[in-house]
Amino acid sequence: MVIKTVTVIPQSPRLRRAWILFQLKEKGLSFTALAREEGVSPAAVCVAAQGRRSRPLMARMAQAVDVAPGVLFPEHFNPDGSLKRPARSAQRPLKEQAP
Repeated sequence: MVIKTVTVIPQSPRLRRAWILFQLKEKGLSFTALAREEGVSPAAVCVAAQGRRSRPLMARMAQAVDVAPGVLFPEHFNPDGSLKRPARSAQRPLKEQAP
């Protein structure tokens, strides 16, 4: 796989989704075509393009547009290219027990 240098990939989820779709269409692909290849719904590909965490779909989209997954989805990858662990939400405070 050849990885090309890309100057600007939008970080806004909505704009990044549109950028990915534009890159795919230039190669004769679409979200529907990727969904068929991966055996998922087109909606799953769309939400993954907006940044929802799906390792196989992120990797497939990055491969399709010739960009490393960590460059396309930097919020999900460490600088060394490894996948970040999802952030845990803060624990809910414990309820006080009645005596």
